[in-house]
Amino acid sequence: MNRRPGALLGLAVLLLLLVEVIVLIQIGEAIGAGWTLLLLFVSSVAGFALVKRQGARSHRAVVEAVQAGKEPTRDLANGVLIAFAGLLILVPGFVSDVLGLLLLVPGPRTVVRGFLVAAIARSVVPGPVVQGSTVPPQPQEPSPGPGPGSVVKGEIVEEP
Repeated sequence: MNRRPGALLGLAVLLLLLVEVIVLIQIGEAIGAGWTLLLLFVSSVAGFALVKRQGARSHRAVVEAVQAGKEPTRDLANGVLIAFAGLLILVPGFVSDVLGLLLLVPGPRTVVRGFLVAAIARSVVPGPVVQGSTVPPQPQEPSPGPGPGSVVKGEIVEEP
């Protein structure tokens, strides 16, 4: 099956926008337009504060992992998801705020991170991918030329 990720992403964004509009209208009718706008503003400010705090924590984790000589894959993936959560929270709407806040909670973020790492690994490495496993080195074919330390006899010919 030939899927187009761009088309699926575009469809998902359109669906999210449609749901956001429906939810905004419903909440606006229930509590009034002024309270709805205030609630949107407060949720964006609170979400941004959470994103800032968790983003700084994620950055420190990446730096510490690199300084310790460890691979910061998990911390980098967390950073990407936290940044995406910030984007969702800054977009006006209650559904995107809830999705963004879910990405800020470690449990749901771990699940999404697993899917993200597996999707990236599938696009880079052919074959099955198991989260947390390393890809064994592939055997190298011997090069047709001489190897290191080989002596090749020959003579230098200068062209006139």
